[in-house]
Amino acid sequence: MPRYSVQWSDPLIGKLAQAWLDNPAIRNEIQVGIDAIDRALAYTPHSLGKSLPGASQTRFVVSPPVSILFVIQELDRRVRIVDFNLWP
Repeated sequence: MPRYSVQWSDPLIGKLAQAWLDNPAIRNEIQVGIDAIDRALAYTPHSLGKSLPGASQTRFVVSPPVSILFVIQELDRRVRIVDFNLWP
């Protein structure tokens, strides 16, 4: 099965790094959540999370304590991360 390339923008990488620095008590959970989502996105992005109403290629997934909004670009075999948040 061909892999998808998972792309994070520089601003989102910065946002993720800041969340990791600001939350030392849950750093491991943040890392585990992000790693699990990244691995799944590389192989099965269509089956991960839920699609947004009216936008089947835009989906969100939660792996506590993180949530990710992403867009699948099928022709390029890419998954673009649109947003990242920590669940309170």
